[in-house]
Formats: sequence, C-alpha cells, structure tokens
Amino acid sequence: SSANCGDAPYCTGTPGSARTAMSVAQTTVPGEVLPFVEVDNELYEASHFPWSGFVNDKHPYFTGSIQYGDGAFANTNGCDPFEDGSLEGKVLLVERGTCFFSDKVIHAQNAGAVATIVANNVEGPPFPGGHGGGSIYPTIPAFMVSLKDGEFIRTSMMLNLVQGNNSTTVTI
Repeated sequence: SSANCGDAPYCTGTPGSARTAMSVAQTTVPGEVLPFVEVDNELYEASHFPWSGFVNDKHPYFTGSIQYGDGAFANTNGCDPFEDGSLEGKVLLVERGTCFFSDKVIHAQNAGAVATIVANNVEGPPFPGGHGGGSIYPTIPAFMVSLKDGEFIRTSMMLNLVQGNNSTTVTI
C-alpha cells in the first residue's frame, strides 16, 4: 500500500515497498493559503488555483473593482459565458458549484476579467481547486476564498451599493 497515511509525503508500506513492486498513489496535496485578496481594506485568506495564471510580472498585483456574477445577480456561479467585454479590467467573484472551476475562470477571462475569485459553497478552508480537463488553461489568476469570507465580500459589495458607491475595491 502507498500513501495510506493521509497527506504525508513518501509514505509507503507492504506490498508497495517490495523490491520488484511498483506502487502508485494519490495523496492530498496541501494547498498554500495566504492573505492574497484584500477587499475594502480587509484581508481574506485565499488559495491560488495552480493551473491558472500567476500574479507576477505579467499579472502584477493590482487594485481595481470587483463584480459579483454578471453584475445583475445572475450567473453568480460563472458557469455560463459572460457578455464580451462586460468584465473588462475587473475581478470576478463567483460561487463554487455546478461547473468546473476552470470553466468559471475561462468565462471570466473571455469577458475581459483580470482575475477570478471563487467563493466556496461549504464550510472549511479554501483549497486549490482542480482544472476540469481539456486543453484550455486560463492565463488570468484565480483564487478560492472560504464560504464565510465569500459572504463577507458579498456583504461589503452590497453595503457599498446601498451607500451609493457602485464600486468595491479589491487588491490582489
């Protein structure tokens, strides 16, 4: 057996350790959770999707506006394509569920978004969600925040709208 001890690396036992045996296993790869996302001066822990673009020289840290779904409380899971140019220069916030993480990010990128934040739909820490398959990989960075933090971000956005401020600031 191999990797039957959780997310500890290099874990193997009999018969996988026999001289002539070949053993394979999948372990839980620990994801790095860092305070990547700042919304209205509040830091939120986020996990980067490793198959998405990185915040680097091509995608430097930036500050801009964030939009939830299509901006009219529809397509909040990001599973349907967005109108061309509707997310130009914005960070998209969507909910986890219904379709692959990569579909959400590709739809955002195709509409002009500069990054995507996926809010988890269950309790627990954010994690580096998997790519859904296929040969298309987004070039914009994407992150997951926890359910609680996603709710805080949406609440901050709603408060800004109620107060007449149509823009919520996000820094990645």
